Amino acid sequence: MQHSDGGQGPHASQRSDTALAPEEEALLLAEVAGLDLQCAAAIVAFGVRTRRLRTCGLGMGATTDMLLAAAFLVARGWTPARACRVAVVHALHPTGGAAPTVPPAAGSPQEVAAVLEATLESCF
Repeated sequence: MQHSDGGQGPHASQRSDTALAPEEEALLLAEVAGLDLQCAAAIVAFGVRTRRLRTCGLGMGATTDMLLAAAFLVARGWTPARACRVAVVHALHPTGGAAPTVPPAAGSPQEVAAVLEATLESCF
């Protein structure tokens, strides 16, 4: 989703590779997508958990941009679980995104998908 200013929203520079603290990331999602802070914090909590899954074979976790996409879907009326499934899980799943995020030596795609789904269910 693009901002009316050509996609360079007020926090575009904050969405770089520089890691934000979860509290800052939740404030960013709330402000940019227009969500209440509690909902934004729940989306961020899910993102943080995906970032910890590298030990389970996931090559990367949710990016702030993925979480923003989920937040915009929630702002349009989607449930947080469905929005995170579409914007994050499908992007991270080894067969769901444009490029696999699972290292060659990781668990099977089915195992990684199961871990992502369990993580999603534990958050929402």
